[in-house]
Amino acid sequence: MVTGKHSTKTGYLKAEGNRKNFELDSIWSFYDESGKTTLQISYLKGKKEGIRRTFRENEMVEEKFSNDVKQGLTVYYYPDGKIMRTVNFDNGLENGLAKGIPARWYGYYPD
Repeated sequence: MVTGKHSTKTGYLKAEGNRKNFELDSIWSFYDESGKTTLQISYLKGKKEGIRRTFRENEMVEEKFSNDVKQGLTVYYYPDGKIMRTVNFDNGLENGLAKGIPARWYGYYPD
C-alpha cells in the first residue's frame, strides 16, 4: 500500500489517502487552502465503497456508496449535528420519501 499526498503549487495539502495496486483504496481526505477538511471518501479497489462526507459551512452531508453507486440513506446535518433532512437512494436514484426539518421549525438561522 502506498500513501498518496497531493499538494498545490502554493504548497498546501489538497488531498491524502492510500493506493493499492495504483487504485484508491482507503479513506481519502480533501482540504481547502486553510487546511479544513472539505470531503472524505471511502474507496475500495478504486471505487467508492462506504461513507462519503461533505463538509460545508452550514451543513454536513453523509452519503453511502456501494460499488461506486449511491445506495441507502443520505443524511444532511445542521452544524450542531442534528438532522436537517434525509433522502433514500436505490441504485443511484432517489427512492421513497425524503424527510426533513425546516430551519424555521428547528430554530436554526445562520448568521
